[in-house]
Amino acid sequence: MKRYCSKENYLQTASAIENGLEYQQPITKEDLAAMKDAERRVGWNEHFTLHDCKITAVTKQGNDLIIDFDNSQGYIRYKQIVFRDGSIVEQEYPLVGSFFLNHDLYFENGLFTFYCLIWSPESQEPAGLGYLTFTTTGIELS
Repeated sequence: MKRYCSKENYLQTASAIENGLEYQQPITKEDLAAMKDAERRVGWNEHFTLHDCKITAVTKQGNDLIIDFDNSQGYIRYKQIVFRDGSIVEQEYPLVGSFFLNHDLYFENGLFTFYCLIWSPESQEPAGLGYLTFTTTGIELS
């Protein structure tokens, strides 16, 4: 599956919006169906987003990875996400203090892969963008 929440796509979209244009990364029907299937499996609807939620804590409890976040600038009522049997596969910057921007979720071979694009004040890149990728057997929100 392709990662659509990439730095390049985000910057192209932001630039288009800034210039009054519309830009949307084309997505294959197969990848869109795979993302929707994964989201359905965890009970998310098409409006679910962690965009603008600030990560406030990351803890490990047994095999579970728990992320607490401040949703006051976001669009959801949840304040915590639990990745059952969760593992961080890719992490460019410290999580605490970073903000979720966009995500893709896939389900393959009994595992969910959660790709995240984050904005970090610790980023050395001009746009402050970084990647975060998890694998997990299940996702719960509270």
